[in-house]
Amino acid sequence: MGRRPTTSNDLPENLTFDPDRNRYRYRNPETGVRTTLGGDRAQAIETATKANHVLRLRRQTGDAARGAPVTLSHVVDMYSENVAPRKGWDAGTRDNNRFRLGVIKRELGHRTIATTDRVFLADWLDARATTGELHNKWRTLLVDLWVYALSRRWVDINEPAATMKRSTSKKIAANRRRRPRLELSQFWAIHDHSECPLFLQIAMAQSLITLQSRKEICNMRLA
Repeated sequence: MGRRPTTSNDLPENLTFDPDRNRYRYRNPETGVRTTLGGDRAQAIETATKANHVLRLRRQTGDAARGAPVTLSHVVDMYSENVAPRKGWDAGTRDNNRFRLGVIKRELGHRTIATTDRVFLADWLDARATTGELHNKWRTLLVDLWVYALSRRWVDINEPAATMKRSTSKKIAANRRRRPRLELSQFWAIHDHSECPLFLQIAMAQSLITLQSRKEICNMRLA
């Protein structure tokens, strides 16, 4: 077996020298194809330099055609238009994810997706979600956004997928929801407020009389 071709700091990128055969070879990073350039060092360096320049221009042209740099605001808009409508979400999940997409666009939309890494996203998730369940729901949506970005070649790595999921165990105090209850005086203060709409007053009265939950009150219809 022959010796592995050697590289040198003096050679352009993608150019290697094979000392056993006394020849230079250039590897196209896009296709992986290797081309023999002969043993003339100066000529090989000149050819490799020109090839690298052409590839660099091609990448820049491709980035420009894709609208790079791509912001998270653009990704959210494209995802909302092209992906979300085809998701098999129920009505509640669809509304919740529409809300979350709006938050992501508002808080992170100015950021370039290619430079938004897992460390930043992990910190953002920790600040955004108090329970493990909410943390994982936000994380799942971010992962799906990056899957779409990968399909459009806007990124090379799914950074949110590299963040850790949180445990949803109720043994963890933060995962046990505590819903503060309204005092009766607070209830009537809201009900009787001048800006409280009529539909809300009716719903509040119904909930007090029937003791039904919010969902059941919202689903009530006239007989």
